[in-house]
Amino acid sequence: MTIYNHDPSSEISQAEKRRVIQQEAELRNRGTTYNAFARADAEIDHGRFAAVNKASVVGTEAARYPKASSAHQTELPPEPPFGVPIDIVERD
Repeated sequence: MTIYNHDPSSEISQAEKRRVIQQEAELRNRGTTYNAFARADAEIDHGRFAAVNKASVVGTEAARYPKASSAHQTELPPEPPFGVPIDIVERD
């Protein structure tokens, strides 16, 4: 037979239980990948130095490449056809 100690001061209030359940639900909604956790952590304000040490997560945005120089944007002349069908596969 199990005897339970019924001490009202040791019980967690219903409001505290609801707060914990809500907090766990919010954590689950943040994501389950390292990238999702990193993005969520980057959004948190980290005190008075947050503006100086701005957090950024690699891979959250598309890469921004510079435009190619004009030397690489030249148009090549059209190539003449081979005269041989290239889609025919020879079988042994």
